[in-house]
Amino acid sequence: MDEHQYQKLINAFLARPAIDDRPGLWLMGVGLLDNDVPYFNYDGGGGIYLSDDGENWDLIRYDLDCPPTSFGFDPVDENILYASTSGMRGGVNCGEATFLRSEDGGQTWQASTSGLPPDIGGVIAVEPISTNSTPPYRVYLASGGGMWVSLDQGITWQETNSPINSYILSLLFLEGDPSVLYAATGVGLFRSLDGAQTWQHAQGNLGKFEIWSLAGVATEDGRHIVYAATIGGVEEVDEFTGSGLRESSDALVNAGVYRLTSVFPPVFNLYLPLVGK
Repeated sequence: MDEHQYQKLINAFLARPAIDDRPGLWLMGVGLLDNDVPYFNYDGGGGIYLSDDGENWDLIRYDLDCPPTSFGFDPVDENILYASTSGMRGGVNCGEATFLRSEDGGQTWQASTSGLPPDIGGVIAVEPISTNSTPPYRVYLASGGGMWVSLDQGITWQETNSPINSYILSLLFLEGDPSVLYAATGVGLFRSLDGAQTWQHAQGNLGKFEIWSLAGVATEDGRHIVYAATIGGVEEVDEFTGSGLRESSDALVNAGVYRLTSVFPPVFNLYLPLVGK
């Protein structure tokens, strides 16, 4: 491969143990940009690297049409790992996206698309162990504005309800009773308490603007603390004045990382931005 023609771009990076008492497992997805092709592209395809220390990496697979954009770990079987590939927004060109599955700790990967439409890949969320569920735990895949769920560790899939008719950029599962699934979309943050059957739209700024990524933690006292990154924007507010006339005003919401705290009984409480510039 001509190193001058292609440049590597790290697309997806996830580093954490597959289960709590297992040594660290690091996965890295990369895409190859073809410098001879105009505009942003992945004509060089993509690949998966594996590491057990975050410093030394082994190339596991480099024959993917598109770069990996999301990884997941089975919460019970340490040998089962998940990955998905997809073309990303912004004029990226690549081949067919897909969902991948490994049964040997990431050493080999196979497509696992039974029940999925063609060219489906996106972001993955794996249900954590909780007090009200039993293995196998649900695996979710979001692509564009659609969502699919697997009840057999990523072998077969069936379509489920998505939050709204908008693209989904990130999924996050947090432990609880029940476990809670969060979705970052182009029109704000959503949450499901019943396995993506129904969704709640966050109030405040996080329910109005595009959310790019999510991170969070479930605390021992039952709270969920979610961190959501947004590019912000302008909120248009239309109100009727006392004279019956409509009055419009715009409010600028800064880009940055915002913190959302939920408690049970479930309510959506929005706190001030953690970081905003």
